[in-house]
Amino acid sequence: MPSACPKCDAAIVAGTSACKKCGLAIDRMDSFAASREVAVPEPLVRAWELAVDHWSDHARHEEVLRLITQNDAYAWGAAKYRSRAGDPIADKFLERVRKSAEVTMLTSATARNVVQKNPYRNTIMLLVIVILGIAGAALYASIKSSGPTPTPPSVEVQP
Repeated sequence: MPSACPKCDAAIVAGTSACKKCGLAIDRMDSFAASREVAVPEPLVRAWELAVDHWSDHARHEEVLRLITQNDAYAWGAAKYRSRAGDPIADKFLERVRKSAEVTMLTSATARNVVQKNPYRNTIMLLVIVILGIAGAALYASIKSSGPTPTPPSVEVQP
């Protein structure tokens, strides 16, 4: 059993089945920790180590943030800063990692391909109804104007 939760870094209480802080099940902690281990480029790892060694140097953290963004390692960077939660610098850069990830997600999103079966269906239906109405009115008018055909007067022929 791990001594700390790999998700939130809270201490694990003996005899519990899940982390008291985040709820991650004890039996899933090892697989969760393994899934978070990603191949992080050496320059990013080295930049993080330098930032830890010179914690109050904002330029070091800016370099870490630049490399996190460049290598799309937002989860890794957030976990590193989250492990130092409560520290003003860590909290500030954790928020910046979150915002950077959000911006990257929004700018790289693609529109869903929504296919409409017939985008002008209502317009076409209205046009058909109008045409049928006009045709019906024209037919009615032609029948009405012609009226019944008059019968010629009968002529009586006398012998």
